Order: sequence, then C-alpha cells, then structure tokens
Amino acid sequence: MENANIGQRSSSCSHETSEPKHCWVCFGTDDDDYESIRDWVSPCKCRGSTRWVHQDCVQRWVDEKLKENLSVKAHCPQCHTQYIIVYNEVNYLVRVLNKLDKTANQLCPFLAAGVVVSTLYWSAASYGAITMMQVMGEREAITMMENTDSYMLLLVLPSIPLSLILGKTINWEETLLLFVQRFTSQLPLLRTIMPSFL
Repeated sequence: MENANIGQRSSSCSHETSEPKHCWVCFGTDDDDYESIRDWVSPCKCRGSTRWVHQDCVQRWVDEKLKENLSVKAHCPQCHTQYIIVYNEVNYLVRVLNKLDKTANQLCPFLAAGVVVSTLYWSAASYGAITMMQVMGEREAITMMENTDSYMLLLVLPSIPLSLILGKTINWEETLLLFVQRFTSQLPLLRTIMPSFL
C-alpha cells in the first residue's frame, strides 16, 4: 500500500485541546508519551477524550482494514465518519505497478479457472480421438475425423471419455431391463414373444 496520512478534520472546539487525550487504538494517553513525541490527530466527529488518536496508530489501523478489502471505505468505528486519506506523492512507475498488481489480483481467479477448464477439455478430446483410433483403426479413424465437420468433432470427441466414465459408474443395465419389463407387460404380443422378461 502507498504511504498515506489520515487527514485531520477542522473543528471549532479548539479549547478542547487541553483535555486528556486517550488513543482508542493503543489506549495510550498523554502521560504514556513522555519518552517520545507522537502526533495526535482528531480525524472524525467524535467528541471528548475519544476523539484523539495517534497518527501512526490510526494509519496502521486503516492499513489493516484496507488489506482485508480495498473497496471498503475506512471510517471511525464510533461515529462512522469516513476518514480522509491523503496519499503521499508517488512517482509514475509506482502508480503503474500498483495498478497492474490490482488488475492481476482481479484477473487471476478467472485465468486459473480458464486454464483448468481448457486443460480438462483438450485432455478429454485427445482421449476421445485415441479411443476412436483404437476401436476403428488408425487410418479409418483419421479418415472419418477428416471428413467430419470440425465443430461436430469438438462436441463428440470430449463426450467419448465422459460416456465411458458414466457407463462404468452408472448401473444402466438393470435400469434398461426394468424399463423393458414394464413396457412388455403392457403389450400382449411382446409378452408372447419375450416371456422371459415377465
């Protein structure tokens, strides 16, 4: 993330600067800062001691929020005032790299899904072509594929391994026999010809 500062909102209550300050991020106070000088800001519409927060604390808190979701607008958890984020000036190369990084994060899931789907499709098509060569013979299969419409091949070849897998996993023989039995029981002529199905 680019370097940024949380802008301080203007307030007419300048006399409140003498009140005790309590950082709602680190829960530090003025007394805790005697060893180091830390900048206090009032970036929202809160009043009282909770309106104050360390500049570095609120900046770190906003950075964590934006890491979770860049589209979320950071706001005060108490008064829900949206923070004014002032980004430091960066050079053109950094802006381009940030834009490319954001675009890559958005496109990666779609590219990965496309690679997986295309790999599965062409693997199934290749397996279908090899199966046809083994069943029909290499020359006959190549001749038939050359004389067949290319769009039809794109549909038929991948369906061959799918049909073989379904044929092994689905018990279609018993389903077919049950259908024939029910059909023949309704036709007297077929019951006479094929009594074994009854």
